[in-house]
Amino acid sequence: NFENINDRLPIIGFTGAIGSGCTFHAKLLEEFKGYKYYSLSELLHKIAKENSFEGNIGNLQEMGDFIRRTNGNGFLAEKLFENVNAELHDINAQGIIIDGVKNKGEVDFLRTFKGFYLFSMQTDKDIRCDRLVSMKKVENKREFEQADNRDKDEKIKYGQQITQCTYISDIVINNNEDIAISRSAEKEEYFNNKILA
Repeated sequence: NFENINDRLPIIGFTGAIGSGCTFHAKLLEEFKGYKYYSLSELLHKIAKENSFEGNIGNLQEMGDFIRRTNGNGFLAEKLFENVNAELHDINAQGIIIDGVKNKGEVDFLRTFKGFYLFSMQTDKDIRCDRLVSMKKVENKREFEQADNRDKDEKIKYGQQITQCTYISDIVINNNEDIAISRSAEKEEYFNNKILA
């Protein structure tokens, strides 16, 4: 029963291909708008750790597919909201952020909340590859290509459906800028111009 959340708080979801900047922008909302941050990827990491599963991008994609195939496409989002619901009395926030939306079933579940909006981050492939290699999230371009191709797999209902999620998003943000923001004032200015514009 998530009625209290539905009545009380706006919910912003972030979807985008790997390296597109979803987490960066979600964290800006947390910092400058006082939203409470939750991550579907972090939930997957937790499940992977509990099952002694190595948490690299490829393995997490595989685990996400397995969980959706076994439990339904909206299962991860529903599971995450059990945590949100349990913490609701402690949440002193302006809204809720759901980072890492990957499947239409997750969007369908989140759309049951009247205050839900989905943001889609769009970033050129080469830029995303460079970001992930420099952050050591992938070893090289080949590993990036494998993960990126799987991210957009539309043929499998329980797979990564970034393109479909983008089609049904409410707001699309172009994120091709090379962002290296270290000072809070710079981040706030960027946030005001990029997210609130």
